[in-house]
Amino acid sequence: MFSAASNVQRQSTQIDSNSKGLEKTLGLFASSADRTTDTKTPYEINILTNLQDISHFEKKWRKLENNCAKSINVFQSYDWCSNWVKSCAVGNDCYGIYIITVSKGDECLLIWPMMTTCSGPFHILRWLSEPYSQYGDVLLDPSCD
Repeated sequence: MFSAASNVQRQSTQIDSNSKGLEKTLGLFASSADRTTDTKTPYEINILTNLQDISHFEKKWRKLENNCAKSINVFQSYDWCSNWVKSCAVGNDCYGIYIITVSKGDECLLIWPMMTTCSGPFHILRWLSEPYSQYGDVLLDPSCD
């Protein structure tokens, strides 16, 4: 289990009223990680919610992607995710971007590309670019257990 830095920060624009439940859930995920007693290994959990956040994270993302280096990770690659956000999500009110990252120091250890979509009055959490991406997965540093 890991402990998250106590100052979990949200790298995003302001939350609208439709996504507060998701934000609360993801906040609980981050705060539950805070409760562990291991203070020697501080982890930072961030949520990238827009193209600017994704662009700022590119170097760390590509480094993790190269460490994972599996052909099945194409749908979690920086190129796939950033291009999908550029072409489909920017300016589309139905998509909410939630790319969860876990870092330790300057190293990114996990990237979990997610999004919300609209279905009537409901917002559904899905893998980023579903149904166009064929495999939902996370990028996880091979050194993590």
